[in-house]
Amino acid sequence: MLRLSLVIAILATVSGQRISPSLPAPLTDYWIPTGWSYHNVATLGPSPKTVTSAVSKSLLDLETNPAQGYFGGGGVVTPATEAMEAVRVKAAATLNAFLNETAVMPSTTVSLNNVAAGLVSSGYVREGDRVLTTDQEHAGGLECWRHFVTEQPILAALDVVAIPVNPTPTSADAIVALFAAALKNHTYRVVALSHVTTTNGLRLPLQQIATLVHSHGAILIVDGAQAHGGVDVDVKALGVDAYATSSHKWLLSAKGSGILYISSTIHRYVTPTFFDGGMSPYTASSGTRPQHTLAGLGSAIDYFSQWGFDAIEAHNMDLRNRAYTLLSKLQSELHGLVLVSPPPGPLASPIITVGLPENVTSAAVANAMAENYNTVVKVQYWSFVLFSLHPSKTICQIIAGYWSSSIFRGRRANNASSGDSLHISLV
Repeated sequence: MLRLSLVIAILATVSGQRISPSLPAPLTDYWIPTGWSYHNVATLGPSPKTVTSAVSKSLLDLETNPAQGYFGGGGVVTPATEAMEAVRVKAAATLNAFLNETAVMPSTTVSLNNVAAGLVSSGYVREGDRVLTTDQEHAGGLECWRHFVTEQPILAALDVVAIPVNPTPTSADAIVALFAAALKNHTYRVVALSHVTTTNGLRLPLQQIATLVHSHGAILIVDGAQAHGGVDVDVKALGVDAYATSSHKWLLSAKGSGILYISSTIHRYVTPTFFDGGMSPYTASSGTRPQHTLAGLGSAIDYFSQWGFDAIEAHNMDLRNRAYTLLSKLQSELHGLVLVSPPPGPLASPIITVGLPENVTSAAVANAMAENYNTVVKVQYWSFVLFSLHPSKTICQIIAGYWSSSIFRGRRANNASSGDSLHISLV
């Protein structure tokens, strides 16, 4: 059995190692106060100083001549409408999407609301249809479908594929089999799910699921909020029909920014009013948009491009897998600790979720993190605490230190379902 002090020393060594000469990014790139660690990228990422500067500059520049600064004229060299379109070009490239398939949006939730409404508006989703989803979805990916079950009753049902959490599926085939079984029960025109689950960081095998869904004549709509920026995303390789992101999470963009991909193959089926004028940032149907927020999105993409999305994923996963290996060794030392995220492999993402012992609440953990370690975490309404690894400090070091405190001493190991859970997102 490893001594806790030795484990902390090992973890500190791991956190200081780099898999590329330029990662992790320096703490001085961010506004996080000295001595504090921010561990909640899965909710909102800390924007780099270059991003906040781009937001401020865009906002202040516009206010010197608002109308012409936004629409052009009066000697304005690059009006906001053109600048926002340039950001859309960058955004499309990050997903390997064509420009006519890409829109810049406020969030994943707003994007999926428009997709769902558009599918109903076009008549693709008809009265009595059913939508298939999973039991691991965020509310932002569900409400757009629930609306058409309860508020504007069109759908007959929103059916759910139950994905095991403890233990998690061990292979992509096992996950695909769950969807294959569900697709045999009813006829579906839409399957809606997450790329990376917000609950335990399971990375769903989208390419295989897309092939299966299409073989049943349905389309695949994806909530990519916990993926883009944390992992490299290629919508063409994945074969999905629509993919929505929240760039203010893992991409560390300005708050209220995201990207929506809608494959040209389903454009005729997705016809919300918002896109009547096209997918450019400013149209007659979309109206005036916050150009300063989109300036921040463009700056965030530039920031990530210093290393490349593939290198960032490799760095994230290296940290995540080392953390997982070390935490798995701690399960016998720290009674009640249960890992409920996938082990290293193709189903893993930068998120790790840890089950807490019985009678130990996530609120208690969050408070102790803040009071004892100057660490910012979030208590989710479903009893998770979310963390995101700061480049200057290892979350595993903090976890090990906290689990050695008196709140855990003398407790017996319990199944993860009997206590709260700790959700760690590594970046």
